[in-house]
Amino acid sequence: MLQEKDKAFYSRAANIALPILAQGLLTYLVGFIDNIMVGQIGTEAMSGVAIGNQLHFVYATCLLGIVAGGSVFGAQFYGSRDRNGFRESFRFRFLVCLALSVIAFFILLVFGKRFISLFLYTRGDGTDAAMTLLYGKQYLTILLFGMAPYALTQVYASAMKDMGKTLIPMIASIAAILSNTALNYLLIFGTFGFPRLGVKGAAIATVISRLIELFIILFAVYKPESAFGALHRAFGKHRKKTALSRRILVKGLPLMVNEFFWSIGTVIMLQCYSFRGIQVVAGLNIATSMYNIFTVVYQSVGGTVAIMMGQLIGAGKMQEAKEANKKLFSIAVRLSVICGIALFAAAPFIPRLYATTPAVKDLAAQLMRILALCLPISCFTHVAFFTIRAGGKTIVTFLYDSLNLWIINIPLAFCLTRYTDMPLCLFILYVKWQRS
Repeated sequence: MLQEKDKAFYSRAANIALPILAQGLLTYLVGFIDNIMVGQIGTEAMSGVAIGNQLHFVYATCLLGIVAGGSVFGAQFYGSRDRNGFRESFRFRFLVCLALSVIAFFILLVFGKRFISLFLYTRGDGTDAAMTLLYGKQYLTILLFGMAPYALTQVYASAMKDMGKTLIPMIASIAAILSNTALNYLLIFGTFGFPRLGVKGAAIATVISRLIELFIILFAVYKPESAFGALHRAFGKHRKKTALSRRILVKGLPLMVNEFFWSIGTVIMLQCYSFRGIQVVAGLNIATSMYNIFTVVYQSVGGTVAIMMGQLIGAGKMQEAKEANKKLFSIAVRLSVICGIALFAAAPFIPRLYATTPAVKDLAAQLMRILALCLPISCFTHVAFFTIRAGGKTIVTFLYDSLNLWIINIPLAFCLTRYTDMPLCLFILYVKWQRS
C-alpha cells in the first residue's frame, strides 16, 4: 500500500504529466494523420514536406533551447516565490525568441530552396527531384508565417508550466490540433467545396492552427481574474529591473548552443541519409512520425522532472528532489519498454497506410523495428537529460548531445553513406545505440 506521502507525490506528478502526455500524444497522433494525408499525394510530396519540416525543425529546436534556458530559472523562481525573478525569466524568453523568429524567417525565405535541394538525390529510384523541390518550397514558404505565433505560444506555455499549470497549454494545443486536422482534410483534398490545394493546404492549415493556439493562450493569461497574475506587468512601466537576464544568458547559453548545434547536426544526418535517395527520406518520415507517438510517454515524464525538480530545488528541498527523480525514472523506463514492444508489433502494418512504393514501405517497417528496440534506452537518456538540466548543469548536456553528434556520428554518416554499401538500417541502429 502506498503511504500518504507517496500518494501525494504521484497525484502531483500525474497532475503535471497527464496534460503534457495528452498534449504530446494528440500532437504526434494528428501529425501522423496529417503525414498520411500528405502521403496520399505521393512520395515526392511526402518527401518535400518532410524536408521542409526538417528545416523548420532547426528553428523550432533553437527556440525551445531558449525557452528551456529561461525555464531553468523560471521554475526555481516560482518555487521560491520570487515573482520579479519569474517575470524577468519570462521577459528574456519573450524578447530573444521573437528576435530569433525574425532572423529565421528571412534566412529560410531567402535560402530555403537552396537548402531543400541539398537533400535531393534520386539514385535512379524513379522519384522526381524537381517535383520534390517544388513541394518542399511551397510548403516551407507558407509555414514561415506561422513562426512568430509558434514562438509566442511556446514562451507563454513554458511560463505556465513553470508555475505547474499545464492544463491551459494542453487545451490550446488540442484546439490547434483539431483545427489543423480538419483544415488539412478540407484544404489538401478540396472537400466540402474548399479549394484542392495539396501541399499548400497542409501549410495553410498549420499556420491557422498556430494562430488559434496562441489566441487561446493569450486569452487565458490576460482575461480578468486570470490565474496567471505572475505574468502580468512583465512589460509594464513599473516593472522592477534586475540583472537576471545576464545570469540566464550565462547559465542557459550552453543549453541554447546545444540545441542549435544538435538540431543542425540532426538535419545534416538526414542529408547524409538522403544521399541514398529520396525514397530513404520518405521511409524515415513514415517511421519517425509513428515513433514520435510512442516517445510521448517518456517526454511527458521528462517535462515533469524539469518542473517538479526545478520547483523543489528552488525551494531548497534537495533530498525531496532526489527521491522524486528516482520514482519518475522508474515509471518512465517501465512504460517505455511497453511502448517499444507495441511499436515493434505495429511496424509491418503502419506503412501500408501510405500511397507510396513497396520499397519505401519495407524500409519504413525496418526502421520502425530499429527505433522500437532503442526506445527504452532513449527514454533513460532523455529523463537523465532533463534531470541534469533541472539542476542547471547545462554544460554537461552540451557535451552529451552536440559534441558526440558532431565528432562521431556526422563524420561516420558522411563516409559510410557515400563510400560504402553498408545497409542504412544497420547504420541507423548503430547511431541510435551509440548515442544512447
